Amino acid sequence: MTQEKKRHPLSAQGNPSAWDQRASRRSFLKAAGSAGAAGAVVLGAPLIGAGTAEGALQNQRPYLFTICAAGGASIIDSFLAQPRGPGSYPNLVRPAGSMLSAAPVLNNSIQGQITLGNGYAQSTFLTKHGADTVVMTCEVSSVNHQVAARRAITGDNVNGGRTIQEAVSLKYGQSLPIANLMLAGGGYASRGDDITIPEWARGQVIVDPLMFAFATHGSKAINQNLSGDEIAQIRKLRKQLESQSVAVNQLQNGKVFDNYIANRDRVTEMLEKGDAITKLMMLDPATNNLQSFGLQTSPDLTLLQSKFPRLASDPYESRMALAFLAVKNQISTAVTVSPPMAPLLTAQSSPNTPIAFDWSHVDHRGAQNTMWSYILKSVDGLIDLLKATPDPLEPQKKCGTNPSSISQPNLDGIKSQRAEVDTISTTVW
Repeated sequence: MTQEKKRHPLSAQGNPSAWDQRASRRSFLKAAGSAGAAGAVVLGAPLIGAGTAEGALQNQRPYLFTICAAGGASIIDSFLAQPRGPGSYPNLVRPAGSMLSAAPVLNNSIQGQITLGNGYAQSTFLTKHGADTVVMTCEVSSVNHQVAARRAITGDNVNGGRTIQEAVSLKYGQSLPIANLMLAGGGYASRGDDITIPEWARGQVIVDPLMFAFATHGSKAINQNLSGDEIAQIRKLRKQLESQSVAVNQLQNGKVFDNYIANRDRVTEMLEKGDAITKLMMLDPATNNLQSFGLQTSPDLTLLQSKFPRLASDPYESRMALAFLAVKNQISTAVTVSPPMAPLLTAQSSPNTPIAFDWSHVDHRGAQNTMWSYILKSVDGLIDLLKATPDPLEPQKKCGTNPSSISQPNLDGIKSQRAEVDTISTTVW
């Protein structure tokens, strides 16, 4: 089977002097604490200094957002685009003081019939967030996208088989109900090989962000008007019946069953007490009769709609919205988001392509240009929300902070060959 050759940007941040410039790729990955996540828009200080948990800042919680460039994004069609050579762009935009480039918005379509793209300019992203953006590359080879995606989040098992999300969740997420929120599938949702990782630090896959709020409460909105004490008595009776159940006794001490019980008891209690059903409710009250069931929408819904206006119909925007709410409300510390693989077709256009970045096999430049705009527009919105939101642990600070000065790499003479990205990581303190 022919292997695909991929080049992945690597998440890194902080003062470059902290890194040994002569270090191997493996030691660099360990020092960065990235576990091989592919590319980065990074805000803040390093996750793990010198490759150890002791190097992390104390009494703070980092928030890791891993944005999946499903299908393989080409870095030379975005931040490392070149003005000369094969695959060059004659009208690149390079923000003042930056060595990163922005490819222009092109007139993309499917066979000239269906317009592709949302019109978002890469230069807008770099103008706003270029000072917080680092792009680094490493070259790997993967036999298919499934394997490539998994390697992107494990660094090919550089961190003892843990994914970057598991590593962050294990360190900072024990007190959270869903430390590792997974709004992605395929290889990105794969578990790491480290069998010592507890279940609560593993990725919890959420299929429908708009309906997820209903899953966070066991009794709210039911027809019977039961009090909290009555619900507690019902659950107590359930435990008594389970203790006499032959099936339960046979399943006890099994990993899957014990994890189910832990989630049902510990996680449900945390989510219910925290009123997650309200805080995460993103259904539009204008089209849903929530109040008749005693439910309310998130107090942040209007704010979310200002940055994600299509969240009711665009799965990517609804995932990004839930990612923000999960962090703001101290539900998660690591969130993974991937775009949909199906186009969001209207009568004449779609903001994204069929099969995401993998549409490049049909139309490379059109697919890359369309999908980079599609991805970056929502990442831009997420960053804006985080920078404007007080950190729940330290209200005097914002969730998104600016990093220390980062020297720009010299990109002159970079080879203009196809380079694919499978993950873009955003780390926020």
